[in-house]
Amino acid sequence: MAFTVENTYDAYVHMFFGSHYAETWFETWNYKWYTGFTMTSYPPLVHQIIALLSKVVGLKMGFIIWGMAMVVLFVRGVYHFSQIWV
Repeated sequence: MAFTVENTYDAYVHMFFGSHYAETWFETWNYKWYTGFTMTSYPPLVHQIIALLSKVVGLKMGFIIWGMAMVVLFVRGVYHFSQIWV
């Protein structure tokens, strides 16, 4: 998964949003995006967590860590949901 980040269609968009929150946490308008873009059009928690991780391990690695954590949590959730039916 970590080696396929460059091949996805929106990974860099989410990293861009994460970098925005890493630079200015409370600014809801991003002026770097063409004529401007409201950051509240996407749910901000994912991008804020990427921003917090980027302070420690860098932006790309923060995105990869967050993505892997979501895969692990998804598998765990599917397992616990399947326990209802078994």
